[in-house]
Amino acid sequence: MRKTATVIKVSGEYAEIRVERSSMCDNCSAKGEKCACSHAALLGADKGMTAQAKCLVKVSVGDTVEIETSDSKVLGYAAFVFILPLIAFAVFFAAASAIFGKEILSFAAGSVGFVMSFIAVAIFERSRRDSCDINIIAVVKHKDEN
Repeated sequence: MRKTATVIKVSGEYAEIRVERSSMCDNCSAKGEKCACSHAALLGADKGMTAQAKCLVKVSVGDTVEIETSDSKVLGYAAFVFILPLIAFAVFFAAASAIFGKEILSFAAGSVGFVMSFIAVAIFERSRRDSCDINIIAVVKHKDEN
């Protein structure tokens, strides 16, 4: 997966980058207006995200760069974050249903499994904090260029 980002800070072989979330508004007729529709205002279309990236090329603060990450990693993380809670709910629900046979207890157990999966996701995220899955592969525009 490739996107463009802006370099915020450079520290050795790593840089902090800002990626603008824009896919929601890409084909909108009011694209030039800031949060022109209720969807954009509600979902925060004007917000971006920051991340750490490994510099494979020389960059400076303010540069617009092309970043790349493995598609399989992106899909794997998405599956982990979105599918794990559903699987945990189903497993806990089925186990409680087999043990207790009452729907309310099964639902409660499923809910516990659902919440526990987010704890697992948070622990996984913290363990991956020092790793870097994003690479800066090219400078699209230097900060000095117009």
